Amino acid sequence: MPGCLITAAFDVDGSERQRHLVDRLVAVQPADGGHPGAISAHFLLSEDGTRVLLHTEWTGIEAHREAAEAGDHDAGHEIMSGTAGVRLTHGGRYLPHHGLSRSAA
Repeated sequence: MPGCLITAAFDVDGSERQRHLVDRLVAVQPADGGHPGAISAHFLLSEDGTRVLLHTEWTGIEAHREAAEAGDHDAGHEIMSGTAGVRLTHGGRYLPHHGLSRSAA
């Protein structure tokens, strides 16, 4: 179960910009999987081509901080802030309040 969720939301100028942003961000990810605390990343694209949500899962806040301090996010941040037709609207860090457990049938 993730201990920390990070989100970044973007307004984009059409479906071509959506694909371009996602393709560039995926291309700069390390082949070895990166930081051991990184669990997953998911991209959600609006059907009308105007928005992208990036949602990443980490083992905890410290794992995300370590990756950021090591510069692991630098290439991605450059793409997010320097790509024409892509504008960061907001982002956040979330911690699960309660864990999930399987209930008895």
